[in-house]
Amino acid sequence: DLLVVHGDRFDALALATSAALMNVRIVHLEGGEVSGTIDDCIRHAITKLAHYHICCTERARRRLLAMCEHPERVLLAGCPSYDKLLRADTSPDRLSRLCTRYLLDPNQYVIVIQHPVTTDLTNSLKLFEIVVDAIIESGHSTLFLYPNIDA
Repeated sequence: DLLVVHGDRFDALALATSAALMNVRIVHLEGGEVSGTIDDCIRHAITKLAHYHICCTERARRRLLAMCEHPERVLLAGCPSYDKLLRADTSPDRLSRLCTRYLLDPNQYVIVIQHPVTTDLTNSLKLFEIVVDAIIESGHSTLFLYPNIDA
C-alpha cells in the first residue's frame, strides 16, 4: 500500500498520521516549501511522517535534506500545480466562453484569489479590504475565486 499526500493542509496531515499508524508508506508532494504561516508546521509534520518526498525546487530539496530526510528518497521533480497551470487552455475561444459565463468584459477583467493568513484574521481582513477597494477603483470586471477551505 502507498499513500500520496499533497501539500500542507490539515486534512492531509490527518491522512498521513493515519497511514503512518497503519504502516502504510507515504509519498509527500511539495514538501520542503516555506510560506511563513502555520502551513509550514503542518507541511513539515507531514514530511516527517513520509517515507518518500517529491519536491518542487532545489531550495525545497535542500530543506528536506536539512531535516535529515534520506537523499535517495528525495526527488526533485518540479511543481505539478504549476505544470497544470502551464497546460491550461488559454485559447481565445475558451477565454470568450469564460467571460460570457461569468459576465466579464473580455477586454478588461481581473481574476482574484486571496488566501488569507490563517492565524492572522485581523490583518487578512484589512488586506482583503485594500484589494477590494483597488478593484472597485479600477472599474474592471472581476471574478473572485474562493481560497482553500482552511482560509
